[in-house]
Amino acid sequence: MRQQDWKTKYLSLTEEGTTFYEEVVPQQEQFQIDQFGELDTADQKELLRLLNILHKQGEN
Repeated sequence: MRQQDWKTKYLSLTEEGTTFYEEVVPQQEQFQIDQFGELDTADQKELLRLLNILHKQGEN
């Protein structure tokens, strides 16, 4: 198991990276709204709980 190093890390994007980020993030946000917008709060919490289980299984 990997130990988390809690040191603060900073990063920056190049101009090209910033342009790319500004193009794709709105598309990703809209995708999430389209896919999960109908879920109520309880459903969203349950989805996150299940995704965390899958994520932990993927680490092993």
